[in-house]
Amino acid sequence: EGFEGAGQLHCMSVYDSDQPEINELAPGAVRWVRFIEGVPAAGAAPAASAGGWPPPGVTPRIMGEEPVEPDGSFFVNIAGNTPFYLQLLDERRVALHTMPTWIWVRSGSQRGCIGCHEDPAVAPPNRFPRAIHLDPEDLARPDRAWRTR
Repeated sequence: EGFEGAGQLHCMSVYDSDQPEINELAPGAVRWVRFIEGVPAAGAAPAASAGGWPPPGVTPRIMGEEPVEPDGSFFVNIAGNTPFYLQLLDERRVALHTMPTWIWVRSGSQRGCIGCHEDPAVAPPNRFPRAIHLDPEDLARPDRAWRTR
């Protein structure tokens, strides 16, 4: 109940990654995660991507930001069936890394990840991330205006 247009997303740790630029980040460097949805650009026909992100024909719109817990975890309610990507931010909200791919959560569902492009051949240690013990930030409000805690 209450998730007709939203789903939940949790991440165990943004630091668990197979991406060298993320592995180089010091623990605690990532303080926020920004969620950016892709809105079809008005009047624009889809075009082949020239390797840029986001791709042509898409206008990015900030859905919200969520603090990243000291262990690297986060937990949010987010608009369902909506393509979005993530940015990892430092304490000044400067982007440290942008995930150049779309993800989404289906309405009424829960989705979790180990980390940012985690190594698919490695299982994480059994742990309960701090963010799971908190109420999720609700980024799926009907007005969809971005906000931060």
